[in-house]
Amino acid sequence: MKFSFKRNFESELIFVDQLSGMALDPSTSVIFYDQIVEEHSVVKDYLSKFQYKKALKGGEELKSMARFEQEFAWLNEVAQQVSFKKMQVVCLGGGSLGDFVGFIASVFKRGVSFIQIPSTWLAAIDSSHGGKTALNFGNVKNQIGSFYPASKIYCVKELLFTQPETLAEDAAGELFKSAILSQNKKLHSLLAEKKKLSKELIWENLADAIELKYQIIERDPFESLGIRYLLNLGHTMGHVFEAVHKLSHGKAIAVGMIYSLKFSELHYSLDDRFGQIIDILKHHFKDEYDYAIQNPMKPKQVESLLLADKKRSSKDSVHFICTRELGDCQVEEIKLSALISEAINQGFVVKG
Repeated sequence: MKFSFKRNFESELIFVDQLSGMALDPSTSVIFYDQIVEEHSVVKDYLSKFQYKKALKGGEELKSMARFEQEFAWLNEVAQQVSFKKMQVVCLGGGSLGDFVGFIASVFKRGVSFIQIPSTWLAAIDSSHGGKTALNFGNVKNQIGSFYPASKIYCVKELLFTQPETLAEDAAGELFKSAILSQNKKLHSLLAEKKKLSKELIWENLADAIELKYQIIERDPFESLGIRYLLNLGHTMGHVFEAVHKLSHGKAIAVGMIYSLKFSELHYSLDDRFGQIIDILKHHFKDEYDYAIQNPMKPKQVESLLLADKKRSSKDSVHFICTRELGDCQVEEIKLSALISEAINQGFVVKG
């Protein structure tokens, strides 16, 4: 499965059952990997085949200028042994590692071959795709970066299934988002009944969810037309829930989608299916939804976070994703006051 981008970028998506199914050359591959994967013997044994490898601790702290300089210097030393024209910089890890290593690959010698091997379900379904790389600056996330799609992305069942079930549940938030954005009937079936969230369920639907993302980013690869904003369905308030209530990203986005769908009901005559979809989301993410309702936020607290949203379109508005129908979502410019008012109505924010 290949996806092409403007400016001659192309990403090849490859699904394999085992790590040994990947075609990586140990003599030219330079692997940056999340140190946590060494807890699994199957991954540790695989990594032992490679001479050039570096363990990193995943997390936003990694994405600093100081760490960039440190790891860039190490890669430069490796380049004394491996021709950069043949070098493949490989990232085996989650989203923060992909951001960091992808940026290094994009600027080292003006760009070297980059391969992603997501080790988390969230990275596999979302962050490994689309070419965004990033460093943090001045205590603000993702202020430095580039668009540099990986030439290959390997989704490895053996690797992903080392993750606990709770992380599969976390990725399900992004899976439900894809189902709402998509016209794919297979994905829509996830919204029709309360299926158990499991690794097998995510794996069975992974390719369809990823393909939906590429259908959107191929129309707006550099986020210049506003089309790619659609991938932020549920994220506007989801990021608020994540920051205030300390919810995991995927589960915060799921609660954000409940808010978004209810907000959309104010603008469009959504059919009865959406009431069922909201109930299914509440069922799967009951603990997180209940916690957000039982611990309502203050209006000023929400306003300050919305003002920092990267989708802000003016001093008092943001680009918000509304749903008209399954597979038909729209980017709307919505006043912050309207978003906060609806959050009060839904019980997420206290009055006054």
